[in-house]
Amino acid sequence: MKNKLLATLRESRKETDNYLEYCALLAQDFNMNLELVAQSPKILVPSTPEFVTVGPDVNTGFVQRKIYRYNERILEEKIEALSNVHPSVFLNHDIGDINERLEDQSIKMNAVLWTLNKDSNDNLINQLFGTEETEFSKLTELPCLNIPESTPYKKPKKIVIVVKDIHTIDIKSISQVIDRFSLAKVYIIFGDKRENSISMIMGSLAVSLRNFDGKIHTVAGEYDQAYIDRIVDLEQPDWIAFNGYNREFFERFYKINTNEIILKAEIPTIIF
Repeated sequence: MKNKLLATLRESRKETDNYLEYCALLAQDFNMNLELVAQSPKILVPSTPEFVTVGPDVNTGFVQRKIYRYNERILEEKIEALSNVHPSVFLNHDIGDINERLEDQSIKMNAVLWTLNKDSNDNLINQLFGTEETEFSKLTELPCLNIPESTPYKKPKKIVIVVKDIHTIDIKSISQVIDRFSLAKVYIIFGDKRENSISMIMGSLAVSLRNFDGKIHTVAGEYDQAYIDRIVDLEQPDWIAFNGYNREFFERFYKINTNEIILKAEIPTIIF
C-alpha cells in the first residue's frame, strides 16, 4: 500500500502553517508519512560584457550555501512544530526550481498524493494564463490536491469526481486516492448522449454495476459550472476532483478550464 503524502513548500511563499497542519492531520488520520518537498534558489553568475570592468568575483557557492542553511533551519522549525500533530514528518530539501523536482521519480516513490497551498487570486489574467498552482498541478504525474489558504482540516469522507471524455482519462490514479482514503465517490460525467449510457460509463471506469457503491450524474454536453455547483451543494463533498485538460487560449474566454476550476474552488481540489 502506498504510504506517503507529499507537501510542496515553494520559495518565498506566504505563511503556510495552516496548510502544513492540514497536511499533517490528513497524514495522521490515514497513518501516512508526510514529506515536505522544498527548494532553495540556485544562485547564478550574471553574464557581463567583456568590456565592462567588474570588482572581485562574487562567491556564488558561499551565498547559495548560506541561503540553503537558513531555509533549512526554518523548515526544521516547522517540522518540530508539526511533531505535536504528527510524528512522521520528513524533509526533502534541495537546490533548484521546484518544478524540476517533479521529474525526480525517487520523491514520488510510494506516494499517493501531492499537495499544494493555493494562494493565487481568482482573476481573469490568472484564469487565462494560469498560475504556479495550475502549472504545477498539470505537470505532476501524481494527483495534486490544491488546498485553499486557511481551509480548516476536516477528515475527508466524500469526493465528487468531475470527468470529461471518459474514454481518454487515466482513472487509475484517482481510484488509488479514493481507495487509500476510503472516500465515498460521486461522479459527474460530461459527454455526448452516446457516451452517457450507463454500461459504457461503467466499462470506462473499469467497474461493474454489481460492485459499484458510488453515484453517477451524467450530463450531455460541455462542462457546466452551475450544474457542478448544484451537485456539490447537494452532496457536500470534502474534496472535488477534475481530470486536467487544456483549452486553446481563446476558448478560455467562454469555456470553463482547469485554471478557472482551481482558482474558484473553495474546498480542496484534486487535478488528476
